[in-house]
Amino acid sequence: IVPVAKPAAAPVVQYQSLEIWAPENGESFFGADATVSVRLRSEPSLVSSDRLLLFLDGKLVEGAEDAYEHTLSNLERGAHSVTATILDNQGNEKIRSEPRVFHIKQPTTIAPRAVGPKVKPPPKPTPR
Repeated sequence: IVPVAKPAAAPVVQYQSLEIWAPENGESFFGADATVSVRLRSEPSLVSSDRLLLFLDGKLVEGAEDAYEHTLSNLERGAHSVTATILDNQGNEKIRSEPRVFHIKQPTTIAPRAVGPKVKPPPKPTPR
C-alpha cells in the first residue's frame, strides 16, 4: 500500500501591520468635486487566499477588493472615516487598520465681510 500524500495547505500568513498612509489623518479636501486618494500598505503583502477590503464610514466600498489604491469621489461635506481589513478565505478578520479621518469642505458662497483697521464705521445719522 502506497501512502497518499495530502495536498499541502496554503501557508497561514500573520500580518504584522495594515495601515492607511494616505490621506493624512485630519486632511481637508475642498470642493463638491473633490476626489480623495486612499493608499494602503500591509506587511507582508496580501496573499492570494486572503481578501483586502476598504470601508468608508463603516460601509464596504464596492469594487475596492484586494486593491492597495482607491479613489473616492462624490463625497458629502463633513468628516469621513476610512478603515481597511484583511479577511481569510472563511471571512474571519485577520487584521484591521486604524481609522483615518479626513474632511470634505465646500467653498463658501458668502461674500467676505470687510474687517480690519482700514474699515470705516458706517456714518452716524445726522439729526434733523
